[in-house]
Amino acid sequence: MDRGTESKEFVDLLLACRSGDLDRVDQLVSLGINVDRWDNSPLILASLCGHEDVVRFLLERGAVCDRDTFEGERCVYGALNDSIRDLLLSYDITKAVDVTQPFAAHISSLVPEAKVVTADILVNGEKLHKFMLSARGVLKNISLVESIPSITTKIVNYVYQKPQTGFERINLEELLSVAVSLDLTDFAEMVREYRAATTPISRSKVMRNFQLEMSRLALKDMSQFTEDQIFAHALVKDTPELSVQEKLDMMTGKCFPDVILTVPHKDGGHWFVPSHRAILVRSEYFETMFRSNFSEASIFNDLVSENGIIDRNRLIEDPDLIPVIPVTAASNSNLLRILIEFLYYDNSTFVYFESLDVLSMADALLIDRLKNMASVVLSSDGDNPRIPVYDILRAGWDTRINRLETYAARVIANRLEEYINEPDFEDVVLESAERIENRHDTDTIDLIDDIRFYLTKKFHITNYEGYDVFFKDVVKDDPALYRDYTEQLAWIDDLLARLGLDA
Repeated sequence: MDRGTESKEFVDLLLACRSGDLDRVDQLVSLGINVDRWDNSPLILASLCGHEDVVRFLLERGAVCDRDTFEGERCVYGALNDSIRDLLLSYDITKAVDVTQPFAAHISSLVPEAKVVTADILVNGEKLHKFMLSARGVLKNISLVESIPSITTKIVNYVYQKPQTGFERINLEELLSVAVSLDLTDFAEMVREYRAATTPISRSKVMRNFQLEMSRLALKDMSQFTEDQIFAHALVKDTPELSVQEKLDMMTGKCFPDVILTVPHKDGGHWFVPSHRAILVRSEYFETMFRSNFSEASIFNDLVSENGIIDRNRLIEDPDLIPVIPVTAASNSNLLRILIEFLYYDNSTFVYFESLDVLSMADALLIDRLKNMASVVLSSDGDNPRIPVYDILRAGWDTRINRLETYAARVIANRLEEYINEPDFEDVVLESAERIENRHDTDTIDLIDDIRFYLTKKFHITNYEGYDVFFKDVVKDDPALYRDYTEQLAWIDDLLARLGLDA
């Protein structure tokens, strides 16, 4: 992200923190924006405006509220309510914040025991994954790690984003030597800083800064691994099947896949992508698949060795065992790429015209966070969306995303003169009425209620803080404005009458 883009995105982050738009905050932070910039302005704004969920999110993403600093004191004592103030005061600034992030939380959950058996290498009793060790640059010298059991846990914690503790109980010189030998430059520098720190407070700060930096480095490593070892070894074929040799070719190298995903390629043919169950289970859909009695799960149940890890040698000996899984929720290779980038390193960057398909895919694969990201993109196109507003509205209904329903209602209200006589508008009003189970004749209709609400905003019948303005004052101050407002309400009443609806 260049400096100009970062500045614009940071301003957008400040606005989202002020308004309490958690999904938008999540999307912007996932782009790599530093939440500590400008004296923790995002945290201060969220605290001042009373958005506790945003405050909690920012704290979990590395924002610091240290009462010993001016900014921290300002944040605490400017909090809108006691609940937020208590949250700020109780949050431990030495906490390993990265393990609360979605990516790091999942990676750290893979050891010691994951929900699905996916480990394929044993290192001093630790059940690990060759692809993770490869991605983090450790596998090439794994024998060195095995030769010094006392530091194995520290290296494992580095690879899997787990909190680093207990440094005072190990030989730091030995750990530093191993880190240097493994070319783990940042890890080695942290050990040096920790060794040089002389007080518990200074050591805590070293550890906290290290955890934050390691989270960013892990995302970078996984991004590079995804490009160099996953997409680089993907294959496009005219036929929908892979030969034994093609499967075997995917198994060799530094990728170490245990499944292969396939979708139609955007330019024709079929795209086959080597993948890892350990990452795919971030999706509840894939987790259910690999924990069930489906063939994709039973294959691996038979491959678990006596020491509790997957026997990769059997996959290499018989590549036909490797499942090739069609991802029907991803209609083409572009969507599968977006899915893989999100699952492997939390990337949620996609263009506006892909957002509707991403939303549908994320809903089918039960990935709520990606759904929310897609809804943010879909609802960011102002009052003249390039995707038909009716498609956005129906997508909101289908995926249960209220943000899209209210966005569509606002667009329609702000341009009601264009929509009121369209047959498609009549259709969505009828659909909205039918969505109410056991609806009575006089029940309200959600879409109509939302449109009426946004008409009050459009004509300033209520202000943006939601306090009513007496109609008599509106009539007195701007009778033409009030006349236009009542006229558009009448349009809606006439439409409901034509449709035989009372709302």
